[in-house]
Amino acid sequence: MNTEKHFQLGMDHLRKGYYEWAAEDFRNAIWSGGGSSKNWLALCAAHLKANCCEDAINDCNQAEKLDPGNAKIPYFRAVAFMQQKMYQEAIDNLDVALERYPNYLPGILARATCLNALGQEEAADEDIKDVIKYESAQVQSFANEYGVMRTHFDVYQAQMDGDRPIPRIEMTQTQIDQLIASLH
Repeated sequence: MNTEKHFQLGMDHLRKGYYEWAAEDFRNAIWSGGGSSKNWLALCAAHLKANCCEDAINDCNQAEKLDPGNAKIPYFRAVAFMQQKMYQEAIDNLDVALERYPNYLPGILARATCLNALGQEEAADEDIKDVIKYESAQVQSFANEYGVMRTHFDVYQAQMDGDRPIPRIEMTQTQIDQLIASLH
């Protein structure tokens, strides 16, 4: 089987929730000569869904060697750190992602979530204000289309109401699909 067939099989397994099979398919895609950042990020997505955070971080590190300027790589590494409640490490990676792509809304909102989790409410507020300033129409459109941003805004609203939850950030199937679609 060739690299693309392994990749497509992995995508099918990922969409169906068979994360270990998807990871195996993506590894096969890499081993069959498709050691591209796309395949490493797809493997990362499977590992994140399976809560294999250390593996996801390693996948991001491999992808970064192949595509060092890609803003999504440190973003997904940050997601792995967030799943482990390692918020400062997540912020450090989000800062890198945002240096590469300053208006990357998922990155800004994820950083606001981490800052909130660390009790840095003023900095979290500034990130939320930046999101509104940069792309308020796009945020609403993205939230309506994917339902991804609502949780971040709900966290922000709870913060404004005095309740400070620390959410568990996980990749949704929609985020995985969006990531993979952006890799083609």
